[in-house]
Amino acid sequence: MPSMSARAVVGFLKLARAKRVWTDPAAAQRHLDALATRPAKFAPPRRLRPDVTVTAERGHGWPIYTLRPAGREPVGAMVYAHGGGWVHEIHPLHWRFVAQVAAEAGVEVVVPVYPLAPFGTAGEVIPVVADLVEGARRRCGAAIVAGDSAGGQIALSTALMLRDEGRAGPDLTVLIAPALDSRLTNPDITAIELVDPWLGVEGTRVFVEAWRGDLPVEDPRVSPLFGDMTGLGPVTVYCGTVDIVDPDVRLLVAKLVSIIAFIILGSVLEGIPAIVLFGPLLFPIAKAVGIHEVHYAMVVILAMGLGLFAPPFGVGYYAACAIGKVPPDEGIRPIWAYMFALLIGLIVVAAIPWLSIGFL
Repeated sequence: MPSMSARAVVGFLKLARAKRVWTDPAAAQRHLDALATRPAKFAPPRRLRPDVTVTAERGHGWPIYTLRPAGREPVGAMVYAHGGGWVHEIHPLHWRFVAQVAAEAGVEVVVPVYPLAPFGTAGEVIPVVADLVEGARRRCGAAIVAGDSAGGQIALSTALMLRDEGRAGPDLTVLIAPALDSRLTNPDITAIELVDPWLGVEGTRVFVEAWRGDLPVEDPRVSPLFGDMTGLGPVTVYCGTVDIVDPDVRLLVAKLVSIIAFIILGSVLEGIPAIVLFGPLLFPIAKAVGIHEVHYAMVVILAMGLGLFAPPFGVGYYAACAIGKVPPDEGIRPIWAYMFALLIGLIVVAAIPWLSIGFL
C-alpha cells in the first residue's frame, strides 16, 4: 500500500498539473525552450549532511561532483546519472539520495552534471560517462554505474558501450525506473499512462527527439533495450507499477534472464519439450524488444545445448556416460573444455546477430 508521503506527492502533482508537460507536445516544446533559455541551478544544497565531503571539478567540460564518506577511505565507487527527462537539472532530492549512499555504503559517488537536451545528446554524453566509470574503477578498484529515469537509460547505455568496446565495465548496474525504449510504443504503456501521476508519452517524445540527436531512436545509446544483454554483468532494477516505463522494465528483466532460463531448462528437459513449454512465452517477448526470431532461436538452441551437458542435471551428459559406459565422476573433467567452448560460442552468437541472420 502506498505511504502517506507517496499519496501526498501524487496529490501535489495533480494539483500542480505537472503531467501536462509530459502529455502535450506543444507544452513540452515550450518547456524545453524555456529551460534552454533559463537553465536551472544544479549545485548541491549548502547543508547536505556532515558525514559526507563534497568536491567539484571540471572534466570533459562538465561540472563533476564527488561525494565521499567523511573521515574514511571509500570501499568502492558509484557513478550516478540523475533523471529528469534529459531536460531537467539534478534536483535536491537527487543530492540527498547520493549523499546517503556515500555515507551509508561508504563509497565514492561521482555525479556528472551532464549537458541536457537540446545542447547535449546521447551520442555525446554516453562516452563521457563511460570514461568516468573507467576512472572510478582505477581509483577505487570497483565501480557501479547507476541512474534513475532518464539517468537509468544513460547508466544502462554506458554499461552496454563499455562491454561492446571490450573495456572494463561496471561491477554492478543499478537502474531506478529506467527509460529503456525511447520509442514508447509498448502497447501496455497506454493503460499505465492513465494512472501514472506524472509522466506521459507524447510530451516525452519531444524530449527524446532533442536527446537522440542524429542517432536513430533504436540505437542502444538512446534505447538500451535494443542492446544485447549478454555478458553485461549483474543488473539490479527497481521500478514502480504505475510508471509508464514499467512495461519496458519487465521486458528488460525477461531479456536478462532468458539465456539463463534456457540453460537451466536444457539441463532438466530435452530441447523439444523445453521449446514447446516455454517458446510461446519467451519468443513473443523477444520479438517485442526487437530481437530477430532466427537470432533468438539460435541463442536458445545453443543455450539449451549448453544446459544439456551442464552438471548437476545435464540429462545429455548422463545419457552419454551411460552409452559410453563411463562413470559420471570420471567423465566430468574432460568435458569442461567442451562446455567452455559451448559457452564462448553462445556469447559470440548472442553478441553478434549477423552470424545468425547475415545471410537471410
